[in-house]
Amino acid sequence: MTAAAELIESAPTSAVSHLPSARSSELSAPLYIAWQVTNECNLACLHCIEESGPGKAFHDELNATQVFGFLEQVMDREIPYLSFSGGEPTLHPLFFEMVEYVCGRNAQLKIETNGHGMSVAKADRLKSLGVKAVQISLDGASRETFNRMRVRGDFDLAIEGIKNLHAAGVPIEINYSPTLFNVHEIGLAVDLAYELGAYSFYTGRTMYTGNAVKTWHRLAPAEEQYEAYFDVLRAKTEEYRGRMRVYFHEMGLLEELRFRLQHC
Repeated sequence: MTAAAELIESAPTSAVSHLPSARSSELSAPLYIAWQVTNECNLACLHCIEESGPGKAFHDELNATQVFGFLEQVMDREIPYLSFSGGEPTLHPLFFEMVEYVCGRNAQLKIETNGHGMSVAKADRLKSLGVKAVQISLDGASRETFNRMRVRGDFDLAIEGIKNLHAAGVPIEINYSPTLFNVHEIGLAVDLAYELGAYSFYTGRTMYTGNAVKTWHRLAPAEEQYEAYFDVLRAKTEEYRGRMRVYFHEMGLLEELRFRLQHC
């Protein structure tokens, strides 16, 4: 799903029906900015599109003056929706100050995190600051598959982080990347997301980029596995309709880019 589409999905039906039509050339600023705030990460996932990891912060990441100068420009242009990702955005030394600034300027902000270290205090603070949602990657319905996918990761810590967010009342999204060793758990993963209190579940084909290029022979499901995967997702979409949104895209990265070039 595109960011613009996600904005429309989150708006009331009555509001969507009255949105004025506009061409992209008529917009003075983007509707959505996804910001990789750091390349530093506490994990080293096999499929990471950014090749993030411990000690992998970029040498030229923005300093405090540059960070808030950029955010001021974004807010002055009234861009309505941002996301902070990484790497692991919560490791940025100015993370909570950045969240406070954006939310204080009445923009919607989503945090994309691995959930490790999402303590009760951090979850409560995100709630008090007013983030739109926190998306946590949960690539497995069991400890065995999750830990195999997310090197240095811990399934129990991710689950604990999700539970802390739910207890704090923070809206939760779950993201799932399929591989040879977790593709069979998709039904259980959707069920688990609902049990943990998520309002949205996102997945699709794992992208051939970043670390995945190096590990593709260990990661990529066969086409028949993907067919079964998407069959389960179609069934889960209906099962959870009205209770949790289940979103998935069936095209691969290159196929989707070609489609968008031809039809957008």
